[in-house]
Amino acid sequence: MQTVTIKLQFPKHVFLHWGKSVEGIEKDVKKATALELFRDKRLSFGKASELAGMSLSDFMDLTREYKIPLVDYSPEELEEEIKTSKVLAQKLKKMTRK
Repeated sequence: MQTVTIKLQFPKHVFLHWGKSVEGIEKDVKKATALELFRDKRLSFGKASELAGMSLSDFMDLTREYKIPLVDYSPEELEEEIKTSKVLAQKLKKMTRK
């Protein structure tokens, strides 16, 4: 994977209040960036968890902590999903009866 290095400057008082090492701050910035890009639908869940340097389950916990929905259907999309689920459930019932 190709990477790009970005240099960020913070006022010293911000750095001191952060209370972490430079590496810890880098991790925080990556997590925050991944969350925001996922929230804006610019990164998939998998790519966002990769950017954050977290497992899928840990990133899922992080999205829950920040109240970012994993699935964000429009009302029309949700209605279509419900209809599809009902059709599949009926087919499954018929298959298991045989």
